[in-house]
Amino acid sequence: MKKSELVQGVVVLLVITIAAGLLLAQVYAITLPRIEEQKRKETENLFREMFPEGVRFEKEPRAQLSVTRVYDGQGNHLGSIVEQRATGYGGLLVILVGVEKDGAVRKVKILQHNETPGLGAKVAQENFLKQFERLGLENLYLKSEQSGGRIDAISGATISSRAVTEGVRKALQSLLSSGAKETSPEKMQ
Repeated sequence: MKKSELVQGVVVLLVITIAAGLLLAQVYAITLPRIEEQKRKETENLFREMFPEGVRFEKEPRAQLSVTRVYDGQGNHLGSIVEQRATGYGGLLVILVGVEKDGAVRKVKILQHNETPGLGAKVAQENFLKQFERLGLENLYLKSEQSGGRIDAISGATISSRAVTEGVRKALQSLLSSGAKETSPEKMQ
């Protein structure tokens, strides 16, 4: 193979690579608004699961806490949704915590987890997450670990159960200490 044929082959490959890169960048630029709109709709649907009567969801600009305030059709503040990260047995857990304006947990959703299928993954199931509803800070502990705790750990998945419970408690503590709610915390069940 001659040197000129080698150079010509390299140039052809370079042109093809540049053209493919430019085409890919164009496709990304064209589809990005659709992707962002779809993400926004999915997030709003998830928020509506937590606050069905919510009409307006406003993300608050905060440095280390992701908080979205929820309003009804008349503009009344219904509560807030906090995104919290925790570390479970399998790694990162991303938790959404809906909080009533009186400081009680409304609903908990697990957005992401890598817990063991069949064991730790049960923390994302409704029967485990339902335990958090209407609890205040003083009850957000595993029953086995603290007097007054109201959360039953999943058998064989105590680390995962503890991680979710601590994540929910931390989200509520952060929200309450930041003054994001309108009324003072009342003692819950």
